Amino acid sequence: FPVTILLWLSCLVGGFAFLSVSAQATVSEGFFNYLVTNGEAEITAYEGPRNTNVTVPESLGGFPVRRVSNAFKRLGILGVNLPSTLRTLDVDAFASCANLTNVVVPEGVTAIFRTAFWQNVNLTEVVLPESLQVLTDGNFTGCRSLLSIRIPPLVKNLEKQRYGPEAEGDQVLKKEKSHENHPLRPHPDVRPVGRTHPPSGGKMGRE
Repeated sequence: FPVTILLWLSCLVGGFAFLSVSAQATVSEGFFNYLVTNGEAEITAYEGPRNTNVTVPESLGGFPVRRVSNAFKRLGILGVNLPSTLRTLDVDAFASCANLTNVVVPEGVTAIFRTAFWQNVNLTEVVLPESLQVLTDGNFTGCRSLLSIRIPPLVKNLEKQRYGPEAEGDQVLKKEKSHENHPLRPHPDVRPVGRTHPPSGGKMGRE
């Protein structure tokens, strides 16, 4: 009787371990490979046509797509439509996509991690959502065609070595004209929204 109980418990524990491992196994649907963690899908690879516009689905396997890892790194896609379910763009998500010209990051995304758009040499426009809170180092380094970008107000404490000592939410960053690949920095002619500044009369005012 005790042996039977031990065998039953062993099978039960083994079953839980198998389920845990299975939850982390990469699965495929359409052109996308993904992982499922805590009921949420993370896209890990894209295996579809390159020279085209890609639409990322809202769900895979019945699970909402919350995260894109480096699935599109060095792929020649022309454009991407991101779903409203998305919450995170991970490291190198769209790095070195030489044909990518514009990206609209949907509302609901709260974090864009390091080098997500690194070396996208033909990228001319990126629209960031008001929900964005985290924008880490090197995201736009090497984006030589991207001349300016608006940083939403919830983003604070940007990496100072990349964006300049005064860079924080709700302002426009512009590229220094003298260096094609220089990181985007606050431009002297663009004042942050809501900051105090002396108008022509010399008294302090607010925009």
